[in-house]
Amino acid sequence: MKKRFDTYIVGYYGMHNCGDDALMCASDMGLGLLQPNSSNLITSSSPIQAPLDGQVSVAPSKKIRGLQRFSHYKNALQSRNVVFGGGSVLHSQRDIEFKHHLLKLAAGAHSRCVGVGIEPFASTKDEKACAKLLNAMPFVGLRDKKSYEISRSISDNSN
Repeated sequence: MKKRFDTYIVGYYGMHNCGDDALMCASDMGLGLLQPNSSNLITSSSPIQAPLDGQVSVAPSKKIRGLQRFSHYKNALQSRNVVFGGGSVLHSQRDIEFKHHLLKLAAGAHSRCVGVGIEPFASTKDEKACAKLLNAMPFVGLRDKKSYEISRSISDNSN
């Protein structure tokens, strides 16, 4: 599949949380500085204004089971990189493995986690999935000291 976008920005956007949406704008603006004239795709749960020249993909209705996940996969396939942000919390194996799938589909050397948090894990499977994702990401920017300490305790190799 042809890569139409430089970066697919994934997070909890469009949920009327100004902190997450501010992080989305900062991610888009930062990418604009790192990659001038880049074409970014931002996912959102409701219509939002793209901060710069990014395009917005509104998540499909949850009326059809699996359609939203399929939409994310398609968007990642069409993008060179993935940026996870918006306060995304890395704590459950299922969600972490989903993010890892998106990372693999984009296969970008400039993919990032920006402003994400890591919560205590409910199981060792959750912890191992998080360590695997952290090791696979070219860069991880955590939102707080507690998340940093957890990341260091499960993965010495993360960036």
